[in-house]
Amino acid sequence: MYEKLQSHPSVEVSKKARQFSFSFKAMEMMKVKGSSFSRTTGYESYFEAFLDNESNYTPSKEEQDEFGAIEQAFPYLLLLVSPIFVVLFVALKKSTSL
Repeated sequence: MYEKLQSHPSVEVSKKARQFSFSFKAMEMMKVKGSSFSRTTGYESYFEAFLDNESNYTPSKEEQDEFGAIEQAFPYLLLLVSPIFVVLFVALKKSTSL
């Protein structure tokens, strides 16, 4: 299932599928038979809907919260990038005044 989902059009889904697939391959390589971690990932319903070709899937509350994290990070990214814009503005101002 995870190998099929690696070609999913959603970047987040394909990334998670690659991560899960890698972890299973690593378990096989290290000859791990089991773990004490929970087997649920929170994405089971989405993966099953994709495999069943259901196009009207609605994300769960947990999945919606993950997409909100990008919106919360935007002000921080703007703050990190703003000095670059200030330097570019000053450089342009100096080049036009010469």
